[in-house]
Amino acid sequence: MIFGNIQKDNFYLEIKHNENDEFSQCLIINGIYARDGGSPIDYVLNKIVPKIREKLIKKFPNIKPADIKNKMKLLLIMRFFPNVEFSSQEKIKVTNNPKDFDKFFENIDWDKIAKKLLKDENLILSITEYFTLKEKAKENAELKKLKRQTKKINSDKYFPAIKNNKYLLICEGTSARSSLMNILGRDYFAYYELKGVPLNAWDVSLKKILSNEEMKTLLEICNNTEFEKIIIASDQDMDGFKINLLLIGNIVKLLNEYKDKIYRLYTPIAFEVKNGKLKNWWYSMKDIPNREVQYAKGLGRWTKKQLLEIIKNDGLNNMIKKIENIDEKLLDDWLSNKKSDKRKEYIKKASLDINKI
Repeated sequence: MIFGNIQKDNFYLEIKHNENDEFSQCLIINGIYARDGGSPIDYVLNKIVPKIREKLIKKFPNIKPADIKNKMKLLLIMRFFPNVEFSSQEKIKVTNNPKDFDKFFENIDWDKIAKKLLKDENLILSITEYFTLKEKAKENAELKKLKRQTKKINSDKYFPAIKNNKYLLICEGTSARSSLMNILGRDYFAYYELKGVPLNAWDVSLKKILSNEEMKTLLEICNNTEFEKIIIASDQDMDGFKINLLLIGNIVKLLNEYKDKIYRLYTPIAFEVKNGKLKNWWYSMKDIPNREVQYAKGLGRWTKKQLLEIIKNDGLNNMIKKIENIDEKLLDDWLSNKKSDKRKEYIKKASLDINKI
């Protein structure tokens, strides 16, 4: 796909991604192939490259114009250009003053061309790949430093296990943590209490992640203690689903060694009480019978007696389910700040039938 191309009566311009690391150009002016290009090529590059750099430099401060230029392939065909000047009789390089091209290329919206090129994923990824890898390597080095640090976790939101830290329950709020700790105890379960929706760490720098106290503490917990399972205990509602997705993304990005150890605790979303006793409960909207029931989206809704009854009947292992087949591309579609259009596509295609939840 060609993102930067313009065709006029007196010229044709085409700019596209160059897979090599060396700028490639072809200039034909008034029917003459100027093998070494020259000032017309420089003129076009000087109009476009700074505009692209202006956008990329916000994220990649060290990016240089040459880093952008070297990933481009440019074709320029010019007709009826007056008073062409060449560097020699061989006519392989045009040497006209840049001002000579102002009128020839008048009314060209260079901003529009630059915006189109910025949408060329192949071009932009090839330009930024080196800087992305460099940043990633730096982040990995910082993460390794965290993993080498053995220290006591100083947080009033973290409750380590007393005997053996086998399982870490990440809980949505105080009520969820309190309910679960009251029922499951602290022999083998450690608990970390979230204050709300966690930071989306998918696209942000490690510096920003470490400035977020909640995420920094979670990293310290997992880097200083080896857990068999990380269990997400969020409510069975839209906020809970969002928290679940964000935590999966954060663990995959920052604690990849735990990627195959992510679980979620599922509790019933509706129940029925008869004569003061818990009789029936359901985990899915589609299973709820057509009669009056009570709803329990959050863990704080249950009494200790009720949760113990459910765990006794259904088995805790059956309520804790592993997050299987994590697709990092799909996570990127849902969590990346650059993929809002992709998310709109998913939402348009999705069913809004609550009975399918």
